[in-house]
Amino acid sequence: MSDLLVEVDEALKQDRMQKLWDQYGGFFLGFIAVIILGTASNAGYHSWQTSKNIKQTDIYLNTVNKETVDYKSVVETSPSFSAGLKELALLKAAGSALDKNDTAAALDIYTNIESNAGADTILKQLAFYMNTNLSDTFKINEKLARLQTIYSDAQNPWHYHARLDAALITANKLSDYTAARKHLSFIINDDKAVQTIRQKAQSIDILYGLKEKS
Repeated sequence: MSDLLVEVDEALKQDRMQKLWDQYGGFFLGFIAVIILGTASNAGYHSWQTSKNIKQTDIYLNTVNKETVDYKSVVETSPSFSAGLKELALLKAAGSALDKNDTAAALDIYTNIESNAGADTILKQLAFYMNTNLSDTFKINEKLARLQTIYSDAQNPWHYHARLDAALITANKLSDYTAARKHLSFIINDDKAVQTIRQKAQSIDILYGLKEKS
């Protein structure tokens, strides 16, 4: 009797499964197909992206890892790079231009990076800082205003350098040693500032302290 009940139960289960398959079998097959195609597509995209990144990195390294870097050639090649590598290539080109005393070319490159909305924020901040430092077209107040934009943002990685530059300009151009020493004091008393820049600020502060008294 128990065997008969088991057989009946199994038959009912098979009947229910058959009805479910008849009703939803196509949907399940389609769902599985979508999963398989999606996984394959995703894997294919990542493989293509990895291959592209490797090729671009090789081109970048071959472009910039030379004893003598032709910055004009780097600038011409940079548009073929993806975001990130492009700005790194341009920064390398700007450095090469400065090594060859072509400040005008370096400024053009930094301006290119600074005005690029898609560039990495830190690289744009560096370009802004370098433009501020190198350009001789800014009046003293304009340069100090640009430096203030930098050092007012504690998240800007160049804010200590901007403080130091502001101190130097304030002292050497405006002869205001008291205001200059306030900038230096900010660096000296900030434990987050790297030791080298704190030591430099301390040394300059001693000098400005003597000049302030005199």
